[in-house]
Amino acid sequence: AADMSFRLRANTEVDYDFIKWGYSTDGSNFSGSGGSGSTGAAWQSATLDLASVVGDSEVWVALIFQSDGDTNFPEGAYVDNVVIRKGTCPTGVETTSAATVAAGTEWAVVPATAVRAR
Repeated sequence: AADMSFRLRANTEVDYDFIKWGYSTDGSNFSGSGGSGSTGAAWQSATLDLASVVGDSEVWVALIFQSDGDTNFPEGAYVDNVVIRKGTCPTGVETTSAATVAAGTEWAVVPATAVRAR
């Protein structure tokens, strides 16, 4: 088992600005998830499952903010408390999934299976 967990707060233009998170074994092509919109003033939890790359010789993780630069919302996106774990989770520690991020009224989780780092 392995994962990356973090807290996220965002205020972005829906469907045009994104915060994405993913992993890669070649440093260029990333698989993962992401979202667009606003979490309001609330911090949301997100987790990226890394189990499929446990044992690989090299693994990159990325947190990417992507904007089209057209309409600007105040603040953009914040990420905090990033934790990368390998192994089982200790008793009493709660884990969440990327679906938790979708709890914000305007927040929409979007697939990011072909994110390319720049």
